[in-house]
Amino acid sequence: MESQFVSVGRIVRAHGTAGEVVLAPEFDDVEAYTGLDLLYVRSRHQYVPVRAVAIKPVRKGDRLSFFVKFDHIANRTEAESLRDTEVFVPEDALPDVEIPLADVLYGFSVISDQGELYGNVLDVLDNPAHPLLQIKNAAGVFLVPYVEAFILEVDAGAQRIITTDLSAFTSL
Repeated sequence: MESQFVSVGRIVRAHGTAGEVVLAPEFDDVEAYTGLDLLYVRSRHQYVPVRAVAIKPVRKGDRLSFFVKFDHIANRTEAESLRDTEVFVPEDALPDVEIPLADVLYGFSVISDQGELYGNVLDVLDNPAHPLLQIKNAAGVFLVPYVEAFILEVDAGAQRIITTDLSAFTSL
């Protein structure tokens, strides 16, 4: 089975002239980034490995960020080319971090227990009562509560969610 990748942050800008970048982290836990050296960026639906030779935490007020130096980035111009790039690691590289549900379920197919395809997970929205799956299909986008009454099974290996009848939520 192929490893699932989890976003650990987004490169927001270059830092200095030696090719460092500023990473806005997904997790507010410095320990989650300790020891990470092989990171991945997504390019044309593939995850491409990039080696970090240094990851330095920087805290300004209550905001955490990281200065990251990649081995293949030599100057500011090359670092600027990574602006707005999302950075990933294999899910098993973060054993002690709670992974956001949206990172786990993004792109999963949503299928009824009768085999009808409702669409794909676009996002998981935080809600005080329970998370909401944002599902996109040809007719548009609709929300479904992520609760046992609607979600029957989550098959991570097949990247699909089996649900009860969702016709009340969608025009399909």
